[in-house]
Amino acid sequence: MKNGQGELWEEVLADATALAEEYRENGWEVRTVHPGDVSPTEKDERFGLSVLLPGSEYEEIESLIDDPNVSFDGAEVYQHTVGTVVYAVVIELDTTTEVAVVIPMAYSVAEFETIFEQAFEDEELQVHLRPLTIDQWVTFVHDDPSLFVDESHLQSVIEQNPRRQAQAAIQAERDRLKAEGAARDSDVDADGDTDAESEGNDDS
Repeated sequence: MKNGQGELWEEVLADATALAEEYRENGWEVRTVHPGDVSPTEKDERFGLSVLLPGSEYEEIESLIDDPNVSFDGAEVYQHTVGTVVYAVVIELDTTTEVAVVIPMAYSVAEFETIFEQAFEDEELQVHLRPLTIDQWVTFVHDDPSLFVDESHLQSVIEQNPRRQAQAAIQAERDRLKAEGAARDSDVDADGDTDAESEGNDDS
């Protein structure tokens, strides 16, 4: 990370530590993880944010998920956007057993625009925690993608994407040509109708 980004990330880590401590003081069991990377994943079985964890931390979270007494049913997300980068602390919650998983993360809205766009359409965003191996992961499902990115900000990023702008220009040109073709066909049909009417008047 650049210096400014590095300082912001350190602030996110400090916030994550402070929030975890608040939950512990209130009697919650808390696990805090330290992601090495957050990347988009668009596989059928794993679509959303892929969060890479150290192996030992992943094993702790996996054992927590496997506990039949634990069922995560809520979340809190604290986020701050700088440019197109979101710095966030995600807290996955089991409000019944009072278990929390604290996940600091940073991600680029531009890099994740396809993920977030689909998430708003589906009204569901998945966060996948995984170790280095790609065949293991645990998933947290969120029914409010706006916790992770403001929808208006996402739309602004999409509109400024050069690839999207080029696609929009191509589609606009196709629509123009299609409209011109339809207009020409309409003119031809109109001319044909006029001739037929003239011939009928001559016969009378």
